[in-house]
Amino acid sequence: IDNLYFNTNIFITGDFSVIGTGTDHVDEALRMSNTSTGYTITVGGNMTVDSDAIIKMNNGSGSCFLNIGGDLFLNSGNITISTGNANSTISVDGNVDLSGGVLRMQEDPNTVLGILEVGGNFLLSGSALITEENSEGEGSIVFNGSSIQSFIRTGGIIERTINFSVNSGSVLDMGTYVIDGSDGSFTLNNNSGIITAHPDGISNTLSTGCIQVTGAKTFSSSADFTYNASVPQVTGNAIPFQVRDLTIDNPSDVSLYTSVQVGRTLQ
Repeated sequence: IDNLYFNTNIFITGDFSVIGTGTDHVDEALRMSNTSTGYTITVGGNMTVDSDAIIKMNNGSGSCFLNIGGDLFLNSGNITISTGNANSTISVDGNVDLSGGVLRMQEDPNTVLGILEVGGNFLLSGSALITEENSEGEGSIVFNGSSIQSFIRTGGIIERTINFSVNSGSVLDMGTYVIDGSDGSFTLNNNSGIITAHPDGISNTLSTGCIQVTGAKTFSSSADFTYNASVPQVTGNAIPFQVRDLTIDNPSDVSLYTSVQVGRTLQ
């Protein structure tokens, strides 16, 4: 197809699949808006992008919102969050499962932000690519679930300026996996938590620990930290001097990199 613009708000009670729009990244896409008005698509169920389909959100100066009540699956094709001169947001209540294709956070030459809010688990595998195209803008992946969220990475690539954050009330379980490839930041906010089974814990040292972005790393002293490997671990040199809760769930022991004051619970 040629570019098809919705230019209206849409509510879908069930699932929404975008399949086979064409392979031309510029001229064969399903687009939400090409005006100064931002629109919202609300999907009650799951959303799937497959068979080289291309979906783009704002193509003008109006911020667009894609709200998904279920899971988001990107199997192949391309999702671009911000194409025009405005921030746009995909908000997913369930899991985000990227197994192929490209999640392009933004591609506008202006200072814009493409935002992905994740309420469930985050799965990155296969040939999937998370990127952004222009040096002035950034991508932001926000974990905002109300229960423990797992980061599971068995493949895929993260590149360029992608910022990661864990919101207040959310807990990110990294397992033994690593967030790397990004020159963006990582922020563990007040009243949030991180769980890691990585032997090197959380570290500010390059290419070490479960968080290996090369931008700023911020771990709140009012956050919770859990170490749960089955092999010996160190806390890592990024753990704050003071934390809210510290949980050691490792039969092989955890070594403190430095002394830590626990404000609430040590277990």
